[in-house]
Amino acid sequence: MEVHYTVGMSSFTWMLGTAGVIAIEGSYAPQLLRLYRLKRADEISYLFPGLNFCGRVLALSYSMLVSNSVFTGGFILGCTLRLALLAQVYWYRHGGRRPDPVDPAVPSAAPPPESSALPSLAGGSLP
Repeated sequence: MEVHYTVGMSSFTWMLGTAGVIAIEGSYAPQLLRLYRLKRADEISYLFPGLNFCGRVLALSYSMLVSNSVFTGGFILGCTLRLALLAQVYWYRHGGRRPDPVDPAVPSAAPPPESSALPSLAGGSLP
């Protein structure tokens, strides 16, 4: 199997590759923001960002070996984003998690708030 390398890269080809890398790698940003807002990561498997990170490291190694600066920069960005996602999943599962919402069916230890509503006439007389 022969591999052919091009010496020069036209500006159109460079812009096309850069736009593709930014779109692919930037697709993780909305997930990072969503996890930050929710402060929960119970539904996200460690395997998904973990395998994705390993794949990015391998692709980064390849792009460095063939001296492709567009993909090398993109894969560095991708590795950073995937590592951030892994860190968020770990953090929100083991420490920085928002407390579970209060279930209204479970009575709380706190006394009920004072009501300013008028008393009902159905159950008795007014004081």
